[in-house]
Amino acid sequence: MLSLKSKCLKNKFSFYNFKNFESVNKENDMVIKFSKDKVTRYCDLMLGGNPNEYEHLENELLQLLNSFFDTLSTKDAVAIKYADTWVVDKKESSDLYLFLHKRQFDRKNFLHIQDNKQLFLLLSKSTLRYNTFCQFLFPENELVLTVTDHLDIFVSTPILNTKNKVRAVVEQYSSLQISQC
Repeated sequence: MLSLKSKCLKNKFSFYNFKNFESVNKENDMVIKFSKDKVTRYCDLMLGGNPNEYEHLENELLQLLNSFFDTLSTKDAVAIKYADTWVVDKKESSDLYLFLHKRQFDRKNFLHIQDNKQLFLLLSKSTLRYNTFCQFLFPENELVLTVTDHLDIFVSTPILNTKNKVRAVVEQYSSLQISQC
């Protein structure tokens, strides 16, 4: 079970159950996914489907996440791992592994991402490839962002303004849809 050490984070995210990866109130939870039914994805450390299609879809989600990072307040934003390590296979995510290892971040459970878009995108890409298991917390927006290897993104927030910002970003991508969980 994930425990938030900071009292401020605990208060900001009291709406979210980190053990079950969902909000206490389901109305706070949304999912972003591709509109088409069958999607090439990583699952259990293997690529299921066409590698070229996967790369295209992965790049589209990374562009979306880049837009989120530009739109949301990243002040005090953190990544929290819910696995033993940040990187399962060092070869699969060598850029991320080197980035974390050089800065001796590889032993920490929390990473302050704040204005570090590179770290945010490296973690996201590794997560999409079933190689990192983390969630992103944006305290200023009271937002939990969970990227998955199924090429979807779970968003949890009780704040209507934040939901509207997320929807506005997603609407810029015709191949993606957002809905309540």
